[in-house]
Amino acid sequence: MIPFNVTIPPEQRDKELPQKLLAENSGILNWLLQGYASWKKEGLLEEPPVMKNANEMYRMDMDTVGPLWQSVLIMTRPINGELQQGSFTILM
Repeated sequence: MIPFNVTIPPEQRDKELPQKLLAENSGILNWLLQGYASWKKEGLLEEPPVMKNANEMYRMDMDTVGPLWQSVLIMTRPINGELQQGSFTILM
């Protein structure tokens, strides 16, 4: 996920942008395919912190089960760093 935190005021927006992009569609597709080929060859570069934060915020916003578990479960201290049977207490 790439956050877009800029809003362009209506008076500064390019009203012809859709037509311009359509005219460049083959060049845009070639650029995407070159990027994909580079990614397949070299792998994914390290994710920038702003993208990591945006992805984490999205996951937290979309997680409907996590808050429920946090509200009804208490995790007791694991033994040797491993969870054991009975490591959770359910609050009811």
